[in-house]
Amino acid sequence: MAMNVDRSSNNPQVDNAQGVQNNGGNGQAGWKDAQTVNQIRPDGDNTSQNYVDAGYNCGPATAATLARMMGTREGQSNASLVTELAAKHGTDAQGTKPGSMMGMIQDVGGKVDGNQLVGDYKDSQLDHMLAKGDKAVMEVGLQNADGKTGEGTHWIMVNGKDKDGNYLVKDPLKGDYKATPQQLRDAFHRAGTVGGTLIAVSPANSPGKPQSLAAQGVNTASYAPASDKTPFTTDASDLKGVDSSFKQYSLDGFDDAPKQHGLVADPNENNTLFNQAGMQGHDVDNSAPAVTQGSDVKDAAKSILDLLKHDDDKGRQDLQNVSNSHNQQDVKVWELLLKAFASQGGSGQRPGWANTDF
Repeated sequence: MAMNVDRSSNNPQVDNAQGVQNNGGNGQAGWKDAQTVNQIRPDGDNTSQNYVDAGYNCGPATAATLARMMGTREGQSNASLVTELAAKHGTDAQGTKPGSMMGMIQDVGGKVDGNQLVGDYKDSQLDHMLAKGDKAVMEVGLQNADGKTGEGTHWIMVNGKDKDGNYLVKDPLKGDYKATPQQLRDAFHRAGTVGGTLIAVSPANSPGKPQSLAAQGVNTASYAPASDKTPFTTDASDLKGVDSSFKQYSLDGFDDAPKQHGLVADPNENNTLFNQAGMQGHDVDNSAPAVTQGSDVKDAAKSILDLLKHDDDKGRQDLQNVSNSHNQQDVKVWELLLKAFASQGGSGQRPGWANTDF
């Protein structure tokens, strides 16, 4: 949504035009392959006992994975980095909000590349991002393992696309697996009550020339195959043995934590970052209203949100039309819709699990 993309450049087989290599050691800009940081046990069996809020940390764990793929924040353990990002950018019992996610991306050396998409996206838009060398950080909806019950909103990353047209998902809860385009879109539509957020990310010093996934060291065969049961699911076993109550983040228990003071980011700055990205290119002209003819701005925004809550295609079409409109009335509706998406957190756990013993 609201992103100026060249739709004629759609490349469905982006395996040969994805990312840029980075060996992480000599400062070369770009991407390298890296293990997905697990939000439950970021350092595996060596995870510090001081690590807390595992069920809420999909956002900072995804940002930490980006850091490993860019070769930044070396010398700091995964658990320390996840804790720092969560504490600094205000991850709470609702998880990580989109503005905070964008702040984390910048914090680890990533660059938000263009406008974020909310509520819906086209495969051609996502493929264009991947083909130009970006990674896609996405807020999606999780389901119970039965594939029927909604379980919460979750941050993941799309690392590329294989030769069969499946997306390569790096999931801080479930690891690496493939998802079909339909599975990914369905999960995106399930996020929260009105759909997810998609953020295109490039390394801050990207040379801009995409290279193949193979050049990054990515083995597409190492991703679990796409199936009806694998993608975007969770259940109580994912947090078995983990304290699921929300606690105050602290870096005191990590020897490799940053020692400087003033780590906390201004949440208003993160929200401004999100809103500014969403409003890029929304100059006002004399065009006719897309969907707001004869409607009050607040009523029009509420109507679109109500349709999205019911997974209605008309709501997604209205959202698309408003996001691309330059009519003054429509732009005001778009501003209200951005606020609704900005308030939605992503935690990567079932909401009812909080304060539950296993």
